[in-house]
Formats: sequence, C-alpha cells, structure tokens
Amino acid sequence: MKNKPGNTLFRTLIVCMLILIGLSACSSQAAPTQPILAQSTLAQPIPTQPTPAQATPSSACDYCESGKAYADQGEFDRAIAEYDRGIQLNPNVAGTYNCRGVAYLRKGELDRAIVDFNQAIQLDPNLAEAYASRGSAYSQKGELERAITDCDKAILLNPKLAEAYNNRGNAYQQKGEFVRAIAEFDQAIQLDPRLAEVYNNRGMAYADKGELERAIADFDQAIRLDPNDAKAYTNRGNTYYDLGDLDRALSDFDEAIKLDSKLAEAYNGRGLVYSAKGEPDRAITDYDQAIQLNPKLAEAYSNRGGAYADLSDFERAIADYDQAIQLEPNVAMVYSNRGSAYYDMGELERAIADLDQAIQLDPNEAKTYSNRGFVYLRKDELDRAIADFDKAIQLDPNNVEAHLGRGIVYGTNGDLDRAITEFDQAIQLDPNLSEAYMTRGGIYLSMSDFDHAITDFNQAIQLDPNQAEIYLFRGAAYARSGDNEKATTDFKRFLELSNDPKLRQVAEDQLKALGVEE
Repeated sequence: MKNKPGNTLFRTLIVCMLILIGLSACSSQAAPTQPILAQSTLAQPIPTQPTPAQATPSSACDYCESGKAYADQGEFDRAIAEYDRGIQLNPNVAGTYNCRGVAYLRKGELDRAIVDFNQAIQLDPNLAEAYASRGSAYSQKGELERAITDCDKAILLNPKLAEAYNNRGNAYQQKGEFVRAIAEFDQAIQLDPRLAEVYNNRGMAYADKGELERAIADFDQAIRLDPNDAKAYTNRGNTYYDLGDLDRALSDFDEAIKLDSKLAEAYNGRGLVYSAKGEPDRAITDYDQAIQLNPKLAEAYSNRGGAYADLSDFERAIADYDQAIQLEPNVAMVYSNRGSAYYDMGELERAIADLDQAIQLDPNEAKTYSNRGFVYLRKDELDRAIADFDKAIQLDPNNVEAHLGRGIVYGTNGDLDRAITEFDQAIQLDPNLSEAYMTRGGIYLSMSDFDHAITDFNQAIQLDPNQAEIYLFRGAAYARSGDNEKATTDFKRFLELSNDPKLRQVAEDQLKALGVEE
C-alpha cells in the first residue's frame, strides 16, 4: 500500500520553506510514518491417529480416541487428561505419546511436546508422524535445522506423509527460503488437497514473497475448506491490508475476531486498519486487546507506538518501541520508527543512532535512508542529507519522500531549478500529495514567481483544505504580489486553523505589516 509522507516530513518542509521564503520560525515536533509489520504464524501439526508399537488394550484405545475428539474441538487440557489415562493403562503405545505431544504443541508447551515425541520415537523409531510433529516443535522454537532434519526423517519413513512436507515448508519459510517453502506446500497439497492449513501456509509464503494475489487465492481456498479458521481470515486480512483494500481487510479481521475472540493477531491487524483510516484511538483499543491476549506480541507494541506517535504522544510511542525491541531486537523498522519519534522530540543524536541501527539490520530499506536524511537536514548537514536521499532513490526510485527531501536540499543550496525538478517528480509519483505542491509553491515563491506559487498553493489547499500552513504560505505569496486583501484573508484563515504558537506569531507579524490588527 502506498503511504503518504508522515508528519515528520511535513514539519521539516514547513521549517525549510519558512527559511527559503524569508519568514522565520523554530522547528516543531511531528509524528513518523507508520510501518506495516508482517504477521507470520506457523501452522500447527496435523494430529495423527495412535499407532501402537504393540497390542493395546481396548480401554487405552478408548482414551486415545476420546482425547483426539477433545483435541479436535480445541479442548487440549481435556485431551491431555484422556491421553494421560491411556498412558497410565498402557505406557508402551507410541501413538498415544505422539497425540499427547501434539496437544501440548497446540497449547504452545513446546518442551513438553518434545518430551512426548522423544518417547514416541523411542517406542517406535519408525513412527514418521512423531518425527514430523517434533520437527514442527523445533521449528516453533526457532531450531530450524533440527526441524528440517526431523521432517527429512519423516519423509524418508513415509514419503506420502503430507504433514511432514507442510512442517518442512514452515521451517524453510522461517529461514526466508520462500521458493523452497512453496515447493514443500505444493507437495503436501498434491498428497492431500483437503488440508486447509497447507493452503493457509502457502498463502503466507506467497505473501512474504510479495505475490499478494496468489496469497489471496490460497487463503480463499483455506477458508472454503475450513470456514471456521480464524487464522486464515486474519492472514487474508493482512494481505488485503498490504494491497490497500482496507474495507476488505477490516471485514476479514472482524470475522476472525467473531470466530476466535482470543486471537491477538486479529486485533493487531484490525488496529493497523484503523490507524490507516486515521482512527488512532480505535487502533490503540485494538492494540491494547492484542497485548492483553499476548503480552509477547512485539508487533502490537510497535504498532501501538505508531498510533501514539500519530497522536503526538511521543513518550508513550518510545516506551512501546522499547518494549517491541526488547521482545524482538532485530526488527529494523522498529528502530526506524523509534528514531523518528526521537526526531520529533528533538533528540537528534538518538534519532541518528536508531536509524543507523535500522540500516545495519536492513541496508536495503529506502525509507530508513530517507528518514535519516531528514534528520541530517534538520542538523544542517546537507551533504549527509543528500547522500541519504540519493541512496533512498537508488533503492526505490518511487520514494516520494526522498524526492521531496532532495528537492529541499537543492532549494536550500540555491539550486532552485533542480529543486523544482525533484518536486515535479514527486508530483508525478503521487499527484494527490498536497505537500509536494506546497513545497514546489514555496520554491516558486522564493523565486518571486507568484503566479506559479499561488497555483501550487491552490492545488495543495484543494487536496488538503484543513492544512493550516498552506494558507500561511499562500498569504505570503498574495502579500508579495500586492494583493493585500487576499493575503489578509489567508493569514486569518491560518490563525483559525493553527495552534502552533511560533507559526501563529509569524502570521500575526505579517498581518501587522499589512496594517491589520487582530
């Protein structure tokens, strides 16, 4: 989804334009652009029927079947209790340990699950299902090579075991090897095309690979096969969000929450939609719920931090980014966003440190270079700023913020023609970006080309009629072109819209210069 530049950029534009056109004001704080953090939930292993290593009493089998019925209903504690009874009656049935391990695995008790899978394998070294299930447990623990080794063994024992390919695909996906992951999911589907979970997992691999339409098709199939799978709705909602289809995304998250009111990822996803729709308060309510349900969901803290930044509550934003980093210290975008928050608070060195860390973690993210460029611009380190904007454009020629930033540097250096070229490019990339028209208008104003300046300011106001600063600049253009009546109207309109005391002082000084007393 295409994002408009955030308020951090806008406030930097305001400060630089005031300098360019000869007005004065101190810089103000502003909010950063929100990230979109991807959600990746590993599939649970597919439970298997007990496979006795030797003859089993019928009563033990009964407990096994009863446990499986409870597990299918999601009642894992009751399932485990049934398996316990079956094991107590006959401790030599490998399949019962495997099934209890699967129940522990679906509860998230990975170590206890592995203990059971180990016991199942000890009792029956040829039980492919136990290797496949243990591989899933290792995958969820992040022990990916051990996971792949177990799935390899399962496939060697039973080449037609679909869940082994599925679980190996999950491990490859976690390693970022999406092509190999998709090949594994393809094989699992070929073996058993009725497994909704595998379509869900392949959809996530396609989404991670950037093939969003193919991801949607897989999530659709997963939902057709299992209309009650809240995770499939959540994953499809995330993909619609990435496609910019906020209404469909919201519908999917609502359905996921209806199906599973304890699914933290669904609240997190819906919060992102509310943030994108400009409803940060509703977003924060959803993030709060996600965090209450899963206090270790780093994305929810990061996204709530972005919502607080939208509300200019930067201290809370930084506290949330801190928590997200504590939970997952290697996510570049969180450092980038915390750097933006520090920028808004005027802590420029801390902003640079965070943006440096973000670039170290992900040297190919154009927006991080763009954000650091604006920090250097505010520090008046123009050579460093232009280097970052150049790098951002090299990585992403369609990065609107970088073109605007580079235009500001050119304008500040007096290279006005090159500045206008950059703003032209920004407008070509996003014709609905009011900031680009406003900034280009500021360059024309500094060149005393009042007609072009006013035309650009008019377009900016048409796109964003409640952005106070544009009236301030158009008022200056009217004043300098000798149209004092329109200038007065614009300066008064700015005072109606703006609460910024420094910029209000600029407008009041301009009115006094026109002989108008407020």
